Amino acid sequence: MDKRGVVRNLRAISTLYSLMRDGEEQVAHYRSAADAIRKLPTHTKLDIEQLRTQFSFSESVLTSIHLLLTQGRKATMTALPISVPWSLLELMELPGFTPKLTGRLYRILGIRSLEELEKALTKGSLAFAHVLPDTQLPHLQQAIEKLRLRKSALSLPVSLRIAQRSIDQIIKSIPQLSKIELTGSVRRMCPISTKVELLASFDGSSSIIVQLSQLGYAPAHKSTNKNEWPDFPMIQMTLEKMVEFDDHEVPIILYLVTPQTFALAWTLTTGDKAHAQRLNKQAKDRSLSPIAYTSIQTEEEVYRTLQHPYLLPELREEGCLDAVFAELVQAEQIKADLHMHSTYSDGADTMEAMIERCIEKGYICMAITDHSQSLDIAHGLSIDRLMRQQEEIYALREKYPTITIFHGTEVDILADATLDFPDVILEQLDFVVASIHTAMTQSKAELTARLLYAIESPHVDVIAHPTGRMIGLRDSYTIDFDRVFSAAEHSHIALELNCNPSRLDLDPQWLRVAMSSHCTFAIDSDAHSVHDLERLTIYGATMGRKGLLTPDRIINTFNVSQLSQWLGTGR
Repeated sequence: MDKRGVVRNLRAISTLYSLMRDGEEQVAHYRSAADAIRKLPTHTKLDIEQLRTQFSFSESVLTSIHLLLTQGRKATMTALPISVPWSLLELMELPGFTPKLTGRLYRILGIRSLEELEKALTKGSLAFAHVLPDTQLPHLQQAIEKLRLRKSALSLPVSLRIAQRSIDQIIKSIPQLSKIELTGSVRRMCPISTKVELLASFDGSSSIIVQLSQLGYAPAHKSTNKNEWPDFPMIQMTLEKMVEFDDHEVPIILYLVTPQTFALAWTLTTGDKAHAQRLNKQAKDRSLSPIAYTSIQTEEEVYRTLQHPYLLPELREEGCLDAVFAELVQAEQIKADLHMHSTYSDGADTMEAMIERCIEKGYICMAITDHSQSLDIAHGLSIDRLMRQQEEIYALREKYPTITIFHGTEVDILADATLDFPDVILEQLDFVVASIHTAMTQSKAELTARLLYAIESPHVDVIAHPTGRMIGLRDSYTIDFDRVFSAAEHSHIALELNCNPSRLDLDPQWLRVAMSSHCTFAIDSDAHSVHDLERLTIYGATMGRKGLLTPDRIINTFNVSQLSQWLGTGR
């Protein structure tokens, strides 16, 4: 478990103690420990002895941290003397379910989980007991369904880590299964997945099935062989396993195929249903029999046999099947990172460290965009601090002449649809990113109006993470995309593809719509550390291609002269 997972679980423990009549002291201990660890640098590797030396944590807290790090959430849950069910935490993720309200539901009606809440809702027990406000009841079922959907969502880095661990475990335990690859939505680099799919070359040996069962793999409840790929009989067996990752229960799907059909199976299991239907049609149109694929060794050969242009894995889904790869953005075309944070706000590294890493990455331009004054949680810059930062950037430009350094800000779009810095300040900056961080429960009309105000500002250059989602934690807020895209195109404002893997916002489906609306884009890391700058390398071009973005519409591909012109009157 990483630092973020430990912080999340310490806060959860604190919340559970708050539901106990004698838990006040532990609430304070766990809450203060969570706050202290949260403030450590992003990629700190937690060590119990260092924490013991650095902080005055109680032994109970240190024991819990040790268990979280070494054995995970379940073992920690079992070891702690908490008299209320951990499942109450799930209830508190519902809108309006405060610890006080959740505690009342538990004490009065004995409700401990989402399932029990649903049963009580169906029976009318909630209305009878008057535990919930009448206005909340009609929307509760929908809220439960949305929560379930959100909790099943895995971010891309989590999915990739789970996949690699699973592959490593199988190869180490069963050397005969040396050919095993990632497939499905995770291989397509989808921002959100609900499962991890693997493909293995299998010789039919029963001993391998026994060994896989010892690793926890069992026959899947539903065969995908007959449903998704009816014209390509290739999968011999589908196995399934549930694994715990932080506080997730994640399904691992393992397809076993013969060596002769591996390339075909990898091609098809990577793609979505629309991709399978396209290739099925290609096969039928050419009257190809299954025997035609048994000698194919590569995915490129599969497409050639079907007389279909080769599709990169990330493009094998609805909306991308007719993409012309040569026209889409490539990683080497991205020359700038225009959204990052330093120790001036909530970043872990200094501006100088960020500059040096950008130079190492070969960028010709960068923008330092620390948070604005109202975002206290991110140590937002006051006007005085912003001006001091500007002086420091002037000096850094002299020291690092090989890269153009823009002084910018990530200015908050406030709840009243104004910007967090006045125009007289914004006009002194080289680059302005605007975004929403607060009041995200406003109506669609209010949120849209806030974005439109920022888009129409003469000082704003980019709208960052336009839908505000945090994968697995917070849904996108609702906006009028047509109006936002139309206004952005008219004002020549760039819409961001934010490469924080917990965001990946705009989502590829909305990038495609914005692309068809003739919008301009920025692809940025939103880095809060030197390490985070790699996000642009890992996710930027791939997500851009999924959104069908072309380099001429991405400001990060511009040279300094083009970018300066775009920032001035050129747009």
